[in-house]
Amino acid sequence: MKNIRAQYMQWAKQHPRARWDLCGSDLLPCTLDDLPEAAAAVQLNGPNDDGYAPLVEAIARRHGVGAGQVATGTGTSGVNFLVCAALLDAGDEVLVETPGYDPLFAAPELLGARVVRFPRRFEDAYALDPDLVARGLTDRTRLIIITNLHNPSGVRASDDALAAVGRLAERVGAYVLVDEVYLDSSFAGPRFSDPRTLGPSDLRPSASLSDRFISTSSLTKSYGLAGLRCGWALAAPDVAERVRRARDIVDGTGVFPGERMSVVAFEHLDRLAARALSILEPNFALVRSFLDSCRDL
Repeated sequence: MKNIRAQYMQWAKQHPRARWDLCGSDLLPCTLDDLPEAAAAVQLNGPNDDGYAPLVEAIARRHGVGAGQVATGTGTSGVNFLVCAALLDAGDEVLVETPGYDPLFAAPELLGARVVRFPRRFEDAYALDPDLVARGLTDRTRLIIITNLHNPSGVRASDDALAAVGRLAERVGAYVLVDEVYLDSSFAGPRFSDPRTLGPSDLRPSASLSDRFISTSSLTKSYGLAGLRCGWALAAPDVAERVRRARDIVDGTGVFPGERMSVVAFEHLDRLAARALSILEPNFALVRSFLDSCRDL
């Protein structure tokens, strides 16, 4: 068997630690001071065979979908793996963007699929180009994997480009997995100034475009709650059911205390979004100022 590794993840876990670590890819972690209700919510056991029902319902409400369209997992990476396990057989082809997040290459390879890469090009400002996706498509393609916001550039894919990729996938009977773990941090970019002003379509998941799409996300990157390992997939009900059944094999159920505390987090998501904004906006200003001062960049 091939020795398949996610080299970036290995480096991220093993590199020397610094007091101010600019390599972190998520928001500064929350403490109980940020979410004091979480301590009172701790309970060690409860019914969560297919995800803790109040959590599944909270995720569904957040994204405007039915509870049957939600499958939970251990963080976004865990859910991405479950989606691959649910949809891929050995020998299938998977199209994955490059540059990209290396677990998204490694997960299909671990399951015996053949990974084909399509570029998101510097000269195009890393935009999602459906024509470049089309060039890599074959009748063996079963999954197309995209990040939105793009990891690592942070570029947001347009709805038109995503819809075009969805039509390409439908043509060959494939699905489109869109990792949206950074999407909620869009409110800290130039388009938004206050998360309370967001409309229901501003952070619309790609899964709302068509049944060809599967959106995955978590409370990790945009909210500083990596320790809860609360991840989810949004998909058509039959696909969500396949993901749930894949979880039966991988880890069975989630960690119940984490799922209970995640419900509390969803009840206070506006507060957590405001906290994120208070961290990200000043830091973006510092980065912009630094880049403006470096003519050679």
